[in-house]
Amino acid sequence: MKIKQISSLLELYSFDEAAAVKYAVIRAQLERKNMVINERDTQIASIAMTNKLIVVTHNVKEFSRIGKLKMVDWAVEM
Repeated sequence: MKIKQISSLLELYSFDEAAAVKYAVIRAQLERKNMVINERDTQIASIAMTNKLIVVTHNVKEFSRIGKLKMVDWAVEM
């Protein structure tokens, strides 16, 4: 499949103001628990939570630190 065909099937979500606010809340919670994860993963989680999405990842160790984040590890689930 060509890139344009594949990209036409995908929906893009941006790191908008709502996601930035959610990011700040998540980051503060993780800092209080001394369980900070990397910035990009926190951004991904905030975008997913803001848009009521499920994160598909094999990085469960990091993402599981974020309460109420819905995620699926397809490497294990398959």
